[in-house]
Amino acid sequence: MSSKAAKDSGQGGNIDWDIIAGTIQEQKCILFIGPGVFGNEEHPRLEEWIAEYLKNDPSDLIRKYYAEDSLFSFKDPSAKTKATFALKKFFQEEDFSHVKELYRKIAEIPFSIIFTLTPDDLLQQVFKEKKVNYNPDFYLKNQPPRQVETPITPTSGTPLIYNMFGYVQNRDSLVLTHDDLFDYLNSVLAEQSMHPDIKQTIKKMENFIFLGISFDKWYMRLLLKMLYRLQGRDEFLRFANQAILQDDTRTLFVDQFRIEFVPEQIGEFIDRLHKHFESKNLLRKESGEKPNIAHQLKEMVGEGKVNEAINGLQTYIDRFLAENTSLPESSNEMLSGLGSELLQLRSMLRRLENRKRQGIISEDKADLEMNQITHSLISYLDEVEAMKL
Repeated sequence: MSSKAAKDSGQGGNIDWDIIAGTIQEQKCILFIGPGVFGNEEHPRLEEWIAEYLKNDPSDLIRKYYAEDSLFSFKDPSAKTKATFALKKFFQEEDFSHVKELYRKIAEIPFSIIFTLTPDDLLQQVFKEKKVNYNPDFYLKNQPPRQVETPITPTSGTPLIYNMFGYVQNRDSLVLTHDDLFDYLNSVLAEQSMHPDIKQTIKKMENFIFLGISFDKWYMRLLLKMLYRLQGRDEFLRFANQAILQDDTRTLFVDQFRIEFVPEQIGEFIDRLHKHFESKNLLRKESGEKPNIAHQLKEMVGEGKVNEAINGLQTYIDRFLAENTSLPESSNEMLSGLGSELLQLRSMLRRLENRKRQGIISEDKADLEMNQITHSLISYLDEVEAMKL
């Protein structure tokens, strides 16, 4: 290591910050963020914080909490459904100002891909707050990857934020019980639900950074195996923040997974990386432009506002056609056709909501139909995005 790099590494021991920063600048680094970033003095572990919150819910939802796996069993299926709404409220109501402060610095570091292993959307909120464009996606177990018209190409200008372990706005994706976990692992190991473009991007990576990851969970080994298998090479770099682990567990991740545990804690690691980019005037700037309409409506879909997104797209198409009377015939026909498809989609959603109110459709069937409607709407939004209207 050069004397400059050694000096820069300081308390970081043998870390060459120039190399880490280089992989980020070259868009060959993935940042993995786990529940450890949420810990504070009152609540050291996010998992126990969530468990305490759900146990205190007046609806008495929890039959048992399995601390070793951070999973639950619920009193009945309806209790699990209520728990998903309670989890959404948890991330809305609790004080995560310390997490957002960390995320503001992360948003300024030009990562092209960030995988989160928590189901919240706090990072997305910070990116919106800082006016940084990004592409959102999440892992929906046992479902095919969403179809897109244009390739998913994460860049430092428009990074990918990928909720790897479920997304609070989509309850089918959440991993709350052992059955959920087994379904999730089966889907992950079968490589069923991740978009091929994202898999190809992972193969090009040269550095993985793990912050706040629960390495003490047995299933983390399977997830890492899957990621390493996708990456396909053994010579890439792997760094993780200092973690409290049993000696044999640490040895496993050092010897088998070749992870280098650095002395810095999470905040210290990000501070040093942030200062490194700041010193070279390479921090990410605000995009200076609003996300396009398709991006905005996709965010609404991700928040569960499907009907509002359908109406928003219909309104946009109608207004665009009215204001652009000299469009090429092919574009005019395509947008008019999309308008007709949206009418059918709205009708399907209305019928589904009526059957749910009347109690004449099972929960599983309703979820399946809603997923089909959502997938169709996303594909229409991809078409609009590809047209660059």
